Amino acid sequence: MTLTPDQLAAIDRHLRKDNWLLNEALIAELTDHYSNAISDRLAQGMTFESALLDVHKEFGYRKGLLKMEEEYGKTQAKSSIRFGHQQFKSYFWLPRLPWTVAVLAVVYGLTLWINKSGTTLFAGDSWSFVAMMALGGVIYFTAFYKLVKAEPSTLIHQHGLAPGIFLGQGAILLTSLSFFFRIFFPVESVASNYPFLFSVLVSLVIIYEAASFEVVIKAWRQQRQSAV
Repeated sequence: MTLTPDQLAAIDRHLRKDNWLLNEALIAELTDHYSNAISDRLAQGMTFESALLDVHKEFGYRKGLLKMEEEYGKTQAKSSIRFGHQQFKSYFWLPRLPWTVAVLAVVYGLTLWINKSGTTLFAGDSWSFVAMMALGGVIYFTAFYKLVKAEPSTLIHQHGLAPGIFLGQGAILLTSLSFFFRIFFPVESVASNYPFLFSVLVSLVIIYEAASFEVVIKAWRQQRQSAV
C-alpha cells in the first residue's frame, strides 16, 4: 500500500522533531524502512497512527533511535577516515602523481626564490598575516553561526556550509601554526638550510588538505542525494 504525502510528512516529523534525529543519511534509510513497515501494517488493517507507534517500538523508541544515530555516525566517521587515507595515498600513484610533483616543484621554486630574495617567511607582524586571520575567522564563524541556527530539515540545503567551515578552519589552522612555528621553531632556518626537505613537508600538508577537502565534498554530495 502506497503512503500518502501527508503520511510521509508525518514520518519525517516523527524522525526529526519527535525523536531529534539529525543525520540525513540515516533519516533517509529510516524513512524507507518506516514506509515499508507501515504499508505492510496498513494492508493488515491497522491505522496509520498505530502502525507508526508499532514501528517506533521496534526501534526502541527515541532512546533506541538516538543510539542508532550515534553508532551510524561513528561508522560514517570511520568510513570518512578510510576514504581520506585512500585519497591521500592516491596522490602518490598515477594518474594523480603528476599533480603531486607539480605541487612540490612550485613549492620548491617559491622556497628557493624566497631564500634568494631574502623575504621573511610567516611574517607574524605583517598586515598580510592579520588579514588572513581576519578572513579565516569571518568565514569560520559565519558558517558556524549558520550551522547552529539552521533547522535540521533545512541544513542540507546550505550547499556551501561544510566547505565554508572546512576552509575557515584550514585558514585559522595554517595561520596559527605559522605564528607559533615562528616563535618556537626556526622555520626560516629550515627553509634556507634545507629547502627541499622544507618543500616536501609543505607539499605533504597541501596534499593532505586536498584529500581532506575531497572527504568533505563526498559527504556533502551524499547528504544532497539523501535529501532528494
